[in-house]
Amino acid sequence: MASKLCQNFLYLMSKGSVDLDTDELYWILMDTGFTFDRENDHEFADISDSQLATGNGYTRFAAGGATGLAAAGISISRNDTLYKVTITWNNPQ
Repeated sequence: MASKLCQNFLYLMSKGSVDLDTDELYWILMDTGFTFDRENDHEFADISDSQLATGNGYTRFAAGGATGLAAAGISISRNDTLYKVTITWNNPQ
């Protein structure tokens, strides 16, 4: 599974609009032909057409709705030796 952040997410984090401690995060599953464009896929609307359909235990995410795969147990740690931040979460099921 590939996991990437779009440039807009990093921008919103820098502006304080995204708070990983308190905001609700959702994961979505994409069709096999989907290719993420880090520079141009900024919002859910930019990629929503490529999301998998509801079925087989997966519920399609809808912006503003409480569906999809919610992340839980988010943990954020800083490593000053390797100059990195690690974000982990429980497997959303």
